[in-house]
Amino acid sequence: MERLVFDFSQDAWVEVKDASGKIIFSRLGKAGSREQLEARAPFSLVVGNARYVKLERNGTPVNLGTKATVARLKLE
Repeated sequence: MERLVFDFSQDAWVEVKDASGKIIFSRLGKAGSREQLEARAPFSLVVGNARYVKLERNGTPVNLGTKATVARLKLE
């Protein structure tokens, strides 16, 4: 199992899909909140307002490419 932790410094949208394309996590994270997800990789993520979101995977920071408003990435 993988653990993803999202920390929001401003309101931001997060959507996580599993390998089959099924949405397993879809949420508006409020400023100052933290959300956690435990599931099996691989994942596809879409993060809106990404520059205000910090993501950790199993305790390790993940770069969301903070120049973009919307980050799209795959975690194998």
